[in-house]
Amino acid sequence: MLFRSKVSSKTIIQENSNFFKADGQQIRVIVDDRLPINSEGSLYYAQSVESAFWYPLLEKAYAKFRGSYEFIEYGLPMESFFHLTKRKPVSFDNESTTPLPSTSFGMYSKLQKLINDQCLVTCKLHDPQGNNQQYGSAFVVVDVMEKRRISNDGLVEQRNFVKLRHPSGRIKI
Repeated sequence: MLFRSKVSSKTIIQENSNFFKADGQQIRVIVDDRLPINSEGSLYYAQSVESAFWYPLLEKAYAKFRGSYEFIEYGLPMESFFHLTKRKPVSFDNESTTPLPSTSFGMYSKLQKLINDQCLVTCKLHDPQGNNQQYGSAFVVVDVMEKRRISNDGLVEQRNFVKLRHPSGRIKI
């Protein structure tokens, strides 16, 4: 499942506060820097990478906006994109009747256009078979790229790659 939402270059983020949109109104949410931790002393919810403290704080603000962490645990990235960007996201799903490109090149081209248009793009794994990633987690599509490589036959092949990143920063594909 993929979601997209265009990000305005005029978006302003103020320190220690976040703005979300609900019922056509902009709502300011202010949070402190105290975050819930588990018995081992690690962050209970969002996992921060290195010194990136903004991710758990943003998640805390969004949880406060939605009413609790419980309400965002099983939410869709599409919902949070709407609340963060104030733009209606567009989704398409390979398990629905939404028209999708029928070839891998068609899907790659669609993703390339979305990335070039500076859209936020996420995807979610539906099928846990054959992958060691976090089933049900949403990944951010960071980039699409074409690479050339030498095949086992000694021929030059053009390969298309999609670079994904798990929001925790711990998994990259």
